[in-house]
Amino acid sequence: MILTKNDEKLDVLFRIGICFTFVGHGYYAFTGKSEWIPLVQAYGFSYEQAIIILPLIGVMDMLVGASILIKPLRPIIIWAAIWAFIAALSRPLSGMDLLEMIERSSNWALPLAYLLYSSKNQKLIKEELL
Repeated sequence: MILTKNDEKLDVLFRIGICFTFVGHGYYAFTGKSEWIPLVQAYGFSYEQAIIILPLIGVMDMLVGASILIKPLRPIIIWAAIWAFIAALSRPLSGMDLLEMIERSSNWALPLAYLLYSSKNQKLIKEELL
């Protein structure tokens, strides 16, 4: 199967969407967005630890986003989906409404959809080469 221009455009759109999500959130975490401290504390970290961890999370998120834009590797895409789900789950765990998690479902669903989409295309390409 030869990828069509639409397949290539869709691939780029997936990668841009994931990149922007992770770089945007990463920037907020890196700058220590105070509203996010309770989200880290929901996983058992102290206030002081959360202040230290947030910038590290931010750097990691920005690297994940950039790497998916530049060269989307399967393990990083899987990590992006899992990490975004864990981050969304921190909302109700920290006492926020469940709708706060639901609202962020695209943050983990987009990497998961891209994973399924790219796996399907890779399988079709391999079958054609055999």
